[in-house]
Formats: sequence, C-alpha cells, structure tokens
Amino acid sequence: MKINSPFAEILVVMLIVAVSTAGLISCSGTKTAGPSSGLLANPSSIPSELDALEVPEGVDPLLFNELKDALKRELLAHGIDRAVCTPPTGDNNRVDPLNYYIEDVEGTDHYFLTWRYRCLGDYDLNGEVGIPDITPIAMHYGEDTGEHPEAAHIDGSSNGSVGIEDITPIAMYYGVEVVAYRIEGSAEMATGYTEVGIASFETDAVEVVGGLEFTYDLGDAPAYEWYRVVPLDEESEPGIESVPVHIVPGGGGGLVIYLVTAAVSGTGVPEDPYVVLADTAYEIGVEDEQGEPFTDAVVLHLDPPFVGDVTDTEPYTVTPSGDLIGDFDVHATAEEDLVSNTLYFRVEGLP
Repeated sequence: MKINSPFAEILVVMLIVAVSTAGLISCSGTKTAGPSSGLLANPSSIPSELDALEVPEGVDPLLFNELKDALKRELLAHGIDRAVCTPPTGDNNRVDPLNYYIEDVEGTDHYFLTWRYRCLGDYDLNGEVGIPDITPIAMHYGEDTGEHPEAAHIDGSSNGSVGIEDITPIAMYYGVEVVAYRIEGSAEMATGYTEVGIASFETDAVEVVGGLEFTYDLGDAPAYEWYRVVPLDEESEPGIESVPVHIVPGGGGGLVIYLVTAAVSGTGVPEDPYVVLADTAYEIGVEDEQGEPFTDAVVLHLDPPFVGDVTDTEPYTVTPSGDLIGDFDVHATAEEDLVSNTLYFRVEGLP
C-alpha cells in the first residue's frame, strides 16, 4: 500500500519505534546459551520499569535508589537491555537435594517427590528474574539469614546476609524463568530418563520458610528406581536437571537400604514383604540418596532383634534364625538423625 500523506508516514514510523521498544522490554523469542549472552548494551534501552519502580513501604528511599542504580549498572555491565527468557542453567540453579517421602493416602502408602524451587535472582518468587526482584532486597536489607531464615532465598551471593551484592545475580540471570518442572524417571541413575508428569509453578508451588517447595505424587508403585526434575520455561525449553534420587520400596529419604542377595519372592513393602529362608544369610546394602555407598556410622535395627543390631560390615549380613519363622523388618539409622527406609521380610522354613 502506498502512503502519500506525510502525517501518515509519521504515524507509521512511530508505530515501528513503539513495537521495537516493546520487544526490548519483554522477553525476546530468541534463546541464548546463557542468561546474559547475545544482548545489546544500550543505556536508553534499559527497561523503563526500573525508574518507575516505587519505593516499598518502610524502606529508605535513598537505599532503594541506590539499589536501583546498582542494578542499572549491573545490567549494563552484563550487556543486558532486554529479557531473553530462558530456563535456569548452571550448577547454582540445580535442584539439590531432590528428596522423597511416604505418606498414607486413603489407606495406601504413596511415594512423594519433594524439592525446593531454585532460580537464582528470583527474590520475589514469581517465577521470573526481573526488575521487581530488587524490592525484597530493600525490604530485608542487612538481615542475617541465620537469624532470618525467611530471607534465605534473597541471599543470592550466599554470604549469609542480604545486601547490595545480591543485585549481581539479578543481572546475571535476568529473564530466566520457571513455569513448570518436568518429572522424569529412569531405571538407571545417569541415562534413559522418561517424562512421567509435570508440576506447575502456578498451581503446585507452596510457600515455605525461605522459598518455595514442590511435591509430586508418584503413586503407590513408582514405575522407576531413579527420578529427577527439570525446570521448563514458557516454551517448554529444559534447564539444568536436578540431582537424581533413588526410590526403593519402603524408602523415605536420608538413607537407602536394599537387599543385595535375591529373595525368594516379594518386593519389601508391608503388603508384599521379601520372602527369605531361615538359617540363610542375606546381604543388605546401604546407600545415600544419590546411590553412593554411605560411609558414615550406620546401625541396622532388626525387629524382632533375632541377631541384634548390625554395624560392622558393608554390605551387612543378616541371618534369619529358624527359631523365628514369620514377619520382621529392618531399618537403618545414622549420625545426625538421618531418616532411613524400612524393608519388610517374612521368614519361611528351609525347603
């Protein structure tokens, strides 16, 4: 279409400028390898919302202006004039630990994954790192996180207190976002993971002291031994995967015990205990949540205690006595009161 009117031409130019400016302020559709790469550094392009951000109630205006100026300098130093939305990357954003617990659901034990939200720089816990994240810094400025655990997630510098140095992670991870976590399971610790479900930031995040927490119900019979969670951005691009957790029957965080010697039958849960033979030795192993041998002091408790506690060897050897035919269980405890899982057994006589 040809435009003959000079006034119409001016309107078109103004429209183009407006659209271009909006593209700088909002998330770009272009993905980058890191949170601050591939961005233009132009002082006039720094989001105007930084200057328009109002002083929070009860905060010193001079302090707040100092924080705003510091963030502006950090954004320019990192070459940022727009938010390029990406999922969390890097070890600093890795969910660790990923735990699980068992809880009764209408009379049946269900396995629940649980983890803390990890997105460095997202101090207001809205799922995205951006300009408003300086407000929590101002509101908790100078607080020691040991005395104020509710401010722990604002300590982006990990120095034990909330201060101006916590501005830097906002610039480093500007535009990083989490809209969901993908739950994945595998038969192996390192490979072969398959999606089993999604935990939404909007509906599944629960506020706890010092951050947000997620849980996911794996049901009463998890299909895999290993699980991990992966953060996703608005385009379902994956971020850094969590440390995996090992699920075993009867498990519950801290320690994992398992039967090394094959049982006659059974899976080791109350409804389906391992069937073992009397006067036959069975080895029981102990691992941490990541599948590594647990090297600290461990005590296995047997109920009934037909051979007492076992503490001397790894794997541990248990020999059910022929005098105690029937049900028993084994659970482990360790230093620092780590929670352990329990395996359930039924002793049968020799064939």
